[in-house]
Amino acid sequence: MTMTHGGRSTRDIAVRVIRQHRAAIQRELTAALVAFHEPVSDSSRARDAEWLDDRKQHEIDGLNGILGLGVEHTAELLRVAREHSIAIEILLDADAILPVPMMSLVRSVHEALLEVCWLTDPAIGSDQRIARTAAVCLASVQGNLSPLKQLPDTGIRVAQLQESVQEMHALLEQYDFELRFDKSGALATSVTYGAGRAALKLNVTELNRLYMPGSEHLWTLAGVS
Repeated sequence: MTMTHGGRSTRDIAVRVIRQHRAAIQRELTAALVAFHEPVSDSSRARDAEWLDDRKQHEIDGLNGILGLGVEHTAELLRVAREHSIAIEILLDADAILPVPMMSLVRSVHEALLEVCWLTDPAIGSDQRIARTAAVCLASVQGNLSPLKQLPDTGIRVAQLQESVQEMHALLEQYDFELRFDKSGALATSVTYGAGRAALKLNVTELNRLYMPGSEHLWTLAGVS
């Protein structure tokens, strides 16, 4: 049963809130992209740019490229969150209440935004940000290996991807990143740059406590509700 508030149903209000939040995020993303290219004085982006200028000359282009990939990754996370929020609207408009797919979509949006917070956190130093960005870039390459190995007749593609992973490792080490590897020695598990260190696998519960305190048990509660 759908409750009504001032002539509007709970469902209608929920859809309206989601649309307003999506529009607000789009405005903030647009402003953030402008600020990335034209940093506001004393902002975290301005401090990152100043930090970058102090690097060794041969490192600047490479590190700047990694930061640029981080921006692209952040924009992609927000795009995914936007599309999932549209899907939530569609479910809200359905005749039946469908809590399982609804919670799956909410979780996807939630985790995407947590990763955005982790990457763009204004409280961290530049060493930490570049380490996190490199970890995200490397994880996106390494993450393709496991599923590809599960498919038949992909030996050549697996070998090509393994070569790409090794080239990514070598590239990061060329720019003075330190990599920690798993027991096989083939896949990196964390990235260190100066005083910054980042694991390739994010601890979502930990990120919840830091960026959205009180929501770390959301999925357990949803499962028993």
